[in-house]
Amino acid sequence: MHNEPDAVTERQDSGQATAPSVSVVIPTYNRLGTLPRALESVLRQTYDDIEVIVVDDCSADGSWEYLQSISDPRLRVVRHETNRGGSAARNTGIKAARADLIAFQDSDDEWLVTKLATQIEEYRRVNSSEFGAIYCPRSRMAKENSESMARAKCNICRCRVTIKPLETYLVNWCGGR
Repeated sequence: MHNEPDAVTERQDSGQATAPSVSVVIPTYNRLGTLPRALESVLRQTYDDIEVIVVDDCSADGSWEYLQSISDPRLRVVRHETNRGGSAARNTGIKAARADLIAFQDSDDEWLVTKLATQIEEYRRVNSSEFGAIYCPRSRMAKENSESMARAKCNICRCRVTIKPLETYLVNWCGGR
C-alpha cells in the first residue's frame, strides 16, 4: 500500500472555462492497444457536458505519447511518475475532477454513445440526495472478427439501472474500510 502523495504530471491545455457536469475518469496502464477505442467511446457520447481525465499510471508502451497527441479540449491527461495501481489512478482522477458527478471507464472497455445520457436521465429522475451511485451491469466480453482485442459493450439501455446509497457503494468499493 502506498501512503505517500501521488506524484503526477498533468497536461495543462484544457480549453474548458467552466466546470462540466460530469467528469469521466479513465485509469490506464500499458493499454495502448485498447485505450484509443475506449477514449473515443467516451468522447462520442451524446451527453457532451463532460471532461475526460485519463490517468496514465506510468505506462511504458506509448500510451502517454498517444494521449499527448489528442487535442480535444474536454481531455485532461495526468501521469503518475511511478506505477501505483488502478485504485491510486482512480483516486488521482477523482482529485482532479471538476464536476459534481464522476463516471468511471476502464481503458479496455467501450461505451454505447447514449450511456451517459441514459444514466444522467435516471439520476435526474431519482433526484434524491440519498443516492450516490448509478450503475448497470455490462455485457460479456467478446472477440470480434478474430481480433485479439476484446470489446466490452455496456448494455445500459437494455438492463435495470441499479441505484444504491453512496455509503453502500463506498463501503463495497473500498473493501469495507
